[in-house]
Amino acid sequence: MHGLGPHQIKVQGKDTTPREELKDVYSAIEEAKADVTGLFALQYMMAHAKEMGLTKILPSDDAAQRQLYTTYLASAFRSLRFWLE
Repeated sequence: MHGLGPHQIKVQGKDTTPREELKDVYSAIEEAKADVTGLFALQYMMAHAKEMGLTKILPSDDAAQRQLYTTYLASAFRSLRFWLE
């Protein structure tokens, strides 16, 4: 999910990048965006596993979904630890 979003933008007619414009908050915003959109995509795939033909490779029962959110929450706490330093 890191590749999502614009790579080149124009600000007041000048070609630039989101990284240049957001400066030192770019990394935190980029990580949050990637984490949340990754969670959304995986939840979507779990909810539509049958239609997508993923039932043999992607468990999507209640236990699997609970594990998804537990892992996401643990990852968020891990990320917070690094941001605090």
